[in-house]
Parts: sequence; C-alpha cells; structure tokens
Amino acid sequence: RLYPTMLDWYQPMPWKWLQPGLRSAFYRFMMDLNFKHWCIYSSGTPAAFLSWQALAGQNDRIWVSVPPSGSEGALQSLLMHVRRQLTWRQSLTLDFPANEYQDALQRAGFGIHRTLLWMKLNEGANVNHP
Repeated sequence: RLYPTMLDWYQPMPWKWLQPGLRSAFYRFMMDLNFKHWCIYSSGTPAAFLSWQALAGQNDRIWVSVPPSGSEGALQSLLMHVRRQLTWRQSLTLDFPANEYQDALQRAGFGIHRTLLWMKLNEGANVNHP
C-alpha cells in the first residue's frame, strides 16, 4: 500500500531481491546482499512489515509496509523492536510518505531529514499524462 508502482522511478523497491526461494537466495549470495525481515501481528492478522537491507558504505535501508488494517501502534512497536535488533548499525534510512504514521515514526526514534514537497500522490490522477 505504501509503495505504489507508479513511484518506482524515484525509489525502486527491490522486489526480486526479497522473494523467497533458491533462485533469489543464490542471487543475494552472489551479489552479497543482506536482508532481514520482520512482521508484527495484531489479533492474528499482519499489522506491519519491515525489511532491512544492509548497504556497504551507505546508510542501511529499511522498507516498511502497513496494510490498511494496520495501526500506528503496531508500526511503532515494530520499528522500536528492529532498532533494538540493529543497534550495531550506525545509520538507518527509511523513505516514507509525508504525514503517514508520522507520530509513530518519531516515537520510534526516527527523524525527518529530507522532505520532497513536490512529490504528492494523487491516486486518482492519470500519471501517464503530463
């Protein structure tokens, strides 16, 4: 929900790297890609997902997704848990739509370092026409 396909030009989501299976595992091994994944549940239903990508020489990247039924509390809990798991990492980067779960992100210790005011998603807009 939070990574619309139409925004792949800005920050492409590495879907093929995240897929399970031998082929993807072999690719990650050969390319020296390191990922970890977490999910938090609420009443037996997934409430938030997070993938961590280690990047040599750069900030590590975090990818987060919250389903429509997810909650701000679930996201905050997941982010805090992962930050405790990754305390040895110097810097984590998370690109996230402005004003989406902003309080949860800040309570989990994340700060705003860059905003792209010109990037607004109007889901009803025709993106193929200027």
